[in-house]
Amino acid sequence: MYGYRGMEFKVLFNNGPGNRGFLDVLDKSGGIIYDWKFGYPNMTPAQLNMTPQLLKYQRNFGLPTQIIKP
Repeated sequence: MYGYRGMEFKVLFNNGPGNRGFLDVLDKSGGIIYDWKFGYPNMTPAQLNMTPQLLKYQRNFGLPTQIIKP
């Protein structure tokens, strides 16, 4: 239960102008990116996964994204 589980928080990536950002959570052992969304009341997680921001994350890391809407 305790210890390193392969998750990294607030992961910065900088691959040049227009291709940089912060990941909320990168789960290396599970192979997925978690992204918290606090706005966008009219958008489903599936729609949010197709936004330019999330597509950029998927392209840079080669991993799927999971939207968390608290």
